[in-house]
Amino acid sequence: MTEVNNLSLNEKNINSKRTWPSIRYAWFVVLVLTLANTVSFIDRQILSLLVEPIRADLDINDTQISLLQGFAFVVFYVAMGLPIARLADSKNRKYIIIIGVALWSLMTAICGLAKTFIHLFIARMGVGVGEASLSPSAHSMLSDYFPPEKLSFPLGVYAAGITSGMGIALVAGAAVIDLINSFGTLNLPFFGLLKPWQTTFIIVGALGSLVILLMCFVKEPKRIGMLGVVNDKDKASVVPLSQVIEYFKLNWKSYSTIYLGFTMTAASAYGLASWTPTFYIRTFGMT
Repeated sequence: MTEVNNLSLNEKNINSKRTWPSIRYAWFVVLVLTLANTVSFIDRQILSLLVEPIRADLDINDTQISLLQGFAFVVFYVAMGLPIARLADSKNRKYIIIIGVALWSLMTAICGLAKTFIHLFIARMGVGVGEASLSPSAHSMLSDYFPPEKLSFPLGVYAAGITSGMGIALVAGAAVIDLINSFGTLNLPFFGLLKPWQTTFIIVGALGSLVILLMCFVKEPKRIGMLGVVNDKDKASVVPLSQVIEYFKLNWKSYSTIYLGFTMTAASAYGLASWTPTFYIRTFGMT
């Protein structure tokens, strides 16, 4: 306990000597990253509004739809999350996010060009890989824009992008779908004939261009939020992977319960969000 208290006091002394970025600019970064988080969830959840037309056009069943909404996205999101987070420890996080946004936006648009279940499955895998870049890099960046005692609120605002993204995906997404349905099948240069659900994916994918534009105005912060870094002259060292693994081993009980809790919460929340629109459409004939 004494060692912990000493470490805490020492870190407070170090924090007082650090030079943090402008608070106004830091909040600009929070808003940009929150927008990116919101757009990522719109891209992720828009499929839930397009279940019926996709089933009809691609001749697939509900199990295959579940694979598109869950397995194709989640497995690669989780698998790529760890190596990308490791990159965020040492590489330019701004560029990691820009590349990720470009990838998931492109793959969302490619979902609109899918002609078979396999095509759509592969595109959804790409969406998962791209979106895996955002949160590890965003959390790391914010820790270098705000001192520890002021970090919780910015992280909370960023996390609000999750619920706002899910809500916007349903409300605005439905409005876009109704608008596109009024035009019917479109015949576009290079793309050919596009059904309304395909056009929806392409339009939603284009939202990422706004995020990329705003990210160009975000500066990669100096890594001053890490232990042992006092001022601009100090260089943050990357913790060896062996030490990271050892730390997990020593604290496996805490991490396993946290992972289990988040897994169960996400599974129930995403499962409900993915099928609620289809339930209302099939049960009550809603549009």
